Amino acid sequence: MMKAKGLFPAILLLIGLGAGTVLAQPTIQGAQSGTLGPGTFIVVGNLTVNRNTSLTIAPGTTLLFSGHFNFKIYGTLNAVGTASDSILFVRQRLNSNCEWGGLRFVPGASAISIVSYALFEGGRYQVWPDANGGAIYAEGVGVTISHCWFTNNYSASGGALYFNNAPVTFTNNVVFNNSAGNGGGLYVYNCTGVNVSNNFFAKNSSTST
Repeated sequence: MMKAKGLFPAILLLIGLGAGTVLAQPTIQGAQSGTLGPGTFIVVGNLTVNRNTSLTIAPGTTLLFSGHFNFKIYGTLNAVGTASDSILFVRQRLNSNCEWGGLRFVPGASAISIVSYALFEGGRYQVWPDANGGAIYAEGVGVTISHCWFTNNYSASGGALYFNNAPVTFTNNVVFNNSAGNGGGLYVYNCTGVNVSNNFFAKNSSTST
């Protein structure tokens, strides 16, 4: 599980964003490959990792989403922070205008993507009919997710995460205070070979009966 000391910078950042204090930072959008970070970047459009390419997000990188933008992975994503230097996927400001569309691992993407020691906040995918998985959506592809925090994410199903026919490894994560119509924290659909173990779920809510 992510150590508390690794979360303190994220908490301080979110407090600052809530107060409306955001320093000038470089902006990014479109296709990404190679290495991104460390540093803080404002996301001003949809992001992609194209097929047959890879992106490494360095420890100490913060992505501040300025609007309803998603991050679709068709290739390989390695977003691996550390216990003391995590990666942040968060809203630029703590309001609904900056809710973002989460990481979207689509069919055909690489099965070796890794996301570790990262914080996901304010994800809300809003494209129907597949408005599932506020922070991470994986369909038909394996992803390894560990030592991450998920909070204040929302979707129709799987407030924080939605796995659809995807052999995901999901271990040592914290899923806290997310909401959805079905599966407030996590929704697993039609999956075989999924490993969900040693996670902490608390205060997630669902409107489904």
